[in-house]
Amino acid sequence: MTCALLVGALSLSACDPGVQVEFVVVGVGDDSTAQHSAHIAAALAQRHGMLPDPVDASCDVAQFHSRLSSTSWLDFCVDQRPQRVSFALSEFITTAWGPRGDSVQRELEDTLRTRFGDRVTRIE
Repeated sequence: MTCALLVGALSLSACDPGVQVEFVVVGVGDDSTAQHSAHIAAALAQRHGMLPDPVDASCDVAQFHSRLSSTSWLDFCVDQRPQRVSFALSEFITTAWGPRGDSVQRELEDTLRTRFGDRVTRIE
């Protein structure tokens, strides 16, 4: 029994637990959704003290991060694919949103729903 508990604890510690929410804006075509998305992300990141990261293939519109403590951080990624833009916010290492992550994800959802209405889907 002790061995099983030890293996379970080691397995859990090897993973970086986190929470994530993704908001997807659909119906992106010839409109300016992608341009608005980059501006929304930059403004939100600035208000919450998040720093830009170099944009990579998985976050081709915008990418930001913020260290919350010596062991936790926020990642914010905006990605565009045909007919959609996704906004992914993750908080690591935790099992529940902290105050800052909760504030960012609530403001992000409010902003996107105000701007894009029913084109926004929330995925957890």
